[in-house]
Amino acid sequence: MTDEHPRWTQLLGRRVRRAREEVGLTQSGLERRAGLPGATIAQVERGEATLTVFEVARVAHELGVHPGALVPSIAEAEQP
Repeated sequence: MTDEHPRWTQLLGRRVRRAREEVGLTQSGLERRAGLPGATIAQVERGEATLTVFEVARVAHELGVHPGALVPSIAEAEQP
């Protein structure tokens, strides 16, 4: 799933990558644990795809963070 808000999508991807690396999971390991199809996390981290609200919740759960820690605000996304 792509997004018409590329800055928001890039910020989401950066936050997912940072949290994933902090807990020492690989992209495929996170996908497996969160029940996501292969290459999903790689696409999200590159800003090429986004996640549904439910997927964000599952990813956050597997990373041990609150979903809000992964989701950028609109104000952040609108900054240059």
